[in-house]
Amino acid sequence: MEYVEFVPRPENETGFYLADLSGCPILSWPPELPKFDPRGHPAAGSFIHWKKAQDSKVGIPGNYFSFKGGGLIPCHSALEHRHLSHFEMNPFVVEIRTQYPEWNSSLYWEYRKMGMRMPKRALMTIDFLLTLKIPGRASLHYHAVSTKPHEFLQNPAVQKRHKREVASVTLWGCTHEVMTQHSVTDMEAINNCRLFEYMREVDDIASYRSVAIDMATALLSDPTTGTCDQKIGRASKRFGWTLNEGYRIFAIANFLGYLSLNHEFELLLDKPLIIGKWMAREVQGAKYE
Repeated sequence: MEYVEFVPRPENETGFYLADLSGCPILSWPPELPKFDPRGHPAAGSFIHWKKAQDSKVGIPGNYFSFKGGGLIPCHSALEHRHLSHFEMNPFVVEIRTQYPEWNSSLYWEYRKMGMRMPKRALMTIDFLLTLKIPGRASLHYHAVSTKPHEFLQNPAVQKRHKREVASVTLWGCTHEVMTQHSVTDMEAINNCRLFEYMREVDDIASYRSVAIDMATALLSDPTTGTCDQKIGRASKRFGWTLNEGYRIFAIANFLGYLSLNHEFELLLDKPLIIGKWMAREVQGAKYE
C-alpha cells in the first residue's frame, strides 16, 4: 500500500501497521473464528454494531454488504467505506466489525457491584475491529482502526480520543492504528470497489476456490501483455467461462489472495491488466496442496 508522497503516516503507539505485514497469505473461507473474542463480543454475523449508520452526525453514512462482516455493516462516512473496501480485499483480514464498543473495565465493574447497567454514554465505539490471520502465527490477531481525515489529527480532542482508544484496547492484547485518506490511495479505492462489484452475484465463496486457483495460475503464467478484457477473456475461454464469469472468478482470486493487483494502475476493461508476480509461487503451492 502506497502513501502519498510527503504525507507521513499517523503516529502509532502500539507500533503495529497493517500495511507493514508481509508474506503471501491465502485466505481460508469460511474463516475459523471463535464464537466470542477476548472481550466477550460475538463474531461477525452475530455481532451487534453499537452505532447504526443513521447515528452519524458528519460524513455520508450508509450500510454496506461485507463478506467478512457477515452481512450489512454500517459505515459513518465515505472515508470509512474507503477503508472497508481495502479491508475486504486484504487477505490478512479475516473478520470485520464496525462500531465496536469499548469501555473502562474498572468503571464497568463499579456499575456491576451497584447492580446497575453501564450507561451508554460511558461507552466509546471504535470504527473498525479487525481480526487478522498472520502466516506463521497460531493465534488470531485483533487490530483496532480509527479512521480520521489527516487534517483532523492535530486536533487536541481527536488526539485525546485516540489515547483513550489505545489505553482501552491494549488491555486485552489488541493493537491500534489510525488511518487517514492517505492510507489507501485513490486508485486502490477505485480498484477495490470494482473487484467487490464483480463479486456481487457470489453466494458461496468457498465453492469458487478451485476455479480461482485456475484463474490465478493462467494469468500468472501468461507472458503476453493485454487489456483486462483480453487477458481475463483468454483465461476464461481456456476454461469455458463467459467473460462475466471470468471477472467474477478473477475478483475472488484477489479476495482469497491468489492474485494481487498492482494498485498503481487502474483496473478497467480496456486498460492493461497489471498483476503482482510475487504471488505466483503461493498459487503453485496451493494448486497441489
